[in-house]
Amino acid sequence: GILEILQQLHEFGIVQFHNNNREISICNDHLVVQMMKTFSAVCDLDGIVSLVQPLSTKGVLYGSRATGKARTDSNYNLLVLSDSPEEVKKIVTRHPLGRRIELVVCEPDKYPDFERKNPGIAQAVDSGIVMWGSSW
Repeated sequence: GILEILQQLHEFGIVQFHNNNREISICNDHLVVQMMKTFSAVCDLDGIVSLVQPLSTKGVLYGSRATGKARTDSNYNLLVLSDSPEEVKKIVTRHPLGRRIELVVCEPDKYPDFERKNPGIAQAVDSGIVMWGSSW
C-alpha cells in the first residue's frame, strides 16, 4: 500500500522520513520533484491560457513556478504580450487563480523598452517557459 510507495520514493531520494518514520517530507531539490512542480504549474494555468491566448501573441511563465522551486504559497509570474492589455488584465483578475498571478502585460512593440527598464524580470522571462507563441 502507501508505505511501500513511500519506501520506493525514499529509495529514489524523493522523500525523507523523520521522527522515527512517523513523518515524511518531500526533497524539493530533487530534479523529479522540480519537474513535477513545473508540470503542475503549467497545468494550473491551462484555463487562463485558453482565455488569454486569442488576445495575445505570447505568454511566458517565469519565476519559481517555472523553475520548479515554488512553495505552496508562491505566486505565478506570467508575462503576456498583447495589443489588448486591459482586456487581458480583466480576464486574469476574474479567473479563480487571478489573485495568485503576478501578471505583466506588455504590448509587443513596447517589449524592448520593457526589457531595458526591467532587466531582472526580462532575464527571468528569458529563462521561463513559453506557454504559447513563438520562442524567443
